[in-house]
Amino acid sequence: MEKKWNIDLIEGQNFKSIGSIELKSKPENMTKRLAYVAAELGRAGGTLVYVNGAVEAEKVAQLIRDYIKDTEAAEDEDSAQDLLRLSELVKKGVHPKYLLASIVRDGVAFHYGNMPALVRYEVERLFKEGKLKFLVCTSTLIEGVNLSCKNIIVRGPRKGRGNPMGPQDFWNLAGRAGRWGTEFQGNIICLDLHNADAWPYGIPERENYKIQTESDAALLKKDSFTAYVEKMSSGEEVSRDEFIEFESVSSSILTRYITQGPLEHSSLKNRYDDNYLKNLDGFLKKAASEINLPPELVERHAGLNPQGLQSLLDEFIKIEKDPINLIVLRPGDDEVFGRLVTILNRINKTMGGPFGTVRQSRMYAVVILRWLEGWTLPRIIEARVKYDQEQGKPRKIADVIRETLELVENIARFAAPRYLSAYEDVLYHYLKEIGKEELVENELNIGTALEFGVSTQTLVSLMSIGLSRMTAVAINEAIANSELDIDETLSWLDGNYDNLEALGIASLMIEEVAIHIGRNTETEIEVITDE
Repeated sequence: MEKKWNIDLIEGQNFKSIGSIELKSKPENMTKRLAYVAAELGRAGGTLVYVNGAVEAEKVAQLIRDYIKDTEAAEDEDSAQDLLRLSELVKKGVHPKYLLASIVRDGVAFHYGNMPALVRYEVERLFKEGKLKFLVCTSTLIEGVNLSCKNIIVRGPRKGRGNPMGPQDFWNLAGRAGRWGTEFQGNIICLDLHNADAWPYGIPERENYKIQTESDAALLKKDSFTAYVEKMSSGEEVSRDEFIEFESVSSSILTRYITQGPLEHSSLKNRYDDNYLKNLDGFLKKAASEINLPPELVERHAGLNPQGLQSLLDEFIKIEKDPINLIVLRPGDDEVFGRLVTILNRINKTMGGPFGTVRQSRMYAVVILRWLEGWTLPRIIEARVKYDQEQGKPRKIADVIRETLELVENIARFAAPRYLSAYEDVLYHYLKEIGKEELVENELNIGTALEFGVSTQTLVSLMSIGLSRMTAVAINEAIANSELDIDETLSWLDGNYDNLEALGIASLMIEEVAIHIGRNTETEIEVITDE
């Protein structure tokens, strides 16, 4: 691979040569190609580099940092201090060996969806302010993050599992270059455009496209969707591809049927013909007739299949042991781990296997409990590193950190609260039916507790005043009383504010505290939540 690269301007289908660049080193592989070209063309800053996953994001960011190191002008004191503070936040809030902590000090960062909210926000803020010159990102940037730039550099963009990026997503991404109100102009730089593997359809052409809901995308496939709903209503087995394509929407319309009545009387009648809706209603009626749960319970868990909720209820009815053994235990109980593993496997059996195999359920239960108990991310990560070493299977720290961030986001903060709150709701209904509702304690809702990673009143109070989970957990480690209400928490923070730095709290976390207790702070930061 050569050091000299030609640059063409694309106008429609025409290519016009406008110059070339000389790289410092020959790129030996595709990852280095993207990194070296980005580093050479993006020196002025404001450069987004799009990659196809978290692992690649870290690799490309490290290569850019290595390429520009010792060649860039020194940052001004203000920028250097902000980058140092971000590095400190990452070390104390995620892990001291997280690559991001090292590379941000040289003006390079990466950004993907499983990173903690406070870290993502600070990365975005410093990039907008020009203090981070390069930001390597994944598809999360297309999905709601409002970030503009001077340059976007991309090679063979994919979305999902290896699918070439479609026109709407490509131009959504490209539209961040030179976005009005931030930059007056921008560059979209596409590498290896003549390579069919990277760009199987060339650059996606601009086109008008109709915004379509997930429901309409499924319902418009009338024959396939009707066949799926028929199978669902009769309990027939469906293929994995059918499940992925139609399960979410079929669950949604079954919930709608149970809670609102036939589809032929719904707003769908304005978009679909009567015979199609009547046909679906026939199958939905059959499925709904087997659901013995209150409509309001089904509606509270509208994202879950009502048939799965019913299967869970049937499982409770079949179990002859003392119903107290069905209850989700809270942290602190000696049997909490074993009970949680059993419950996750019971959910797997009745609701489509969201927690994987028995072995996976055990691993997930560990992460869920540590998250719920208010463990910091560094502590969760270190515990996993130690476990792997004890098992004689040590892994790279980067892999452990990424896996932990993914498990926290996808399991502890999403799947667990979603399914465990439904589990408790169905269980309470069952206990009420058999006259045992007194067995359920009115504690903090398990879904809320898991979403925010809190299980004590003090942690709830810290987050209730507006602190991010990362900051709340770090400060909670220094508070002896686990039962502080909001007023008592504010009083503790005010009385101990001057000691937070000595307690090892990161400076950006201290600034977040200052905002919420009315202290003056030189750098004003926006309120962050973990939603």
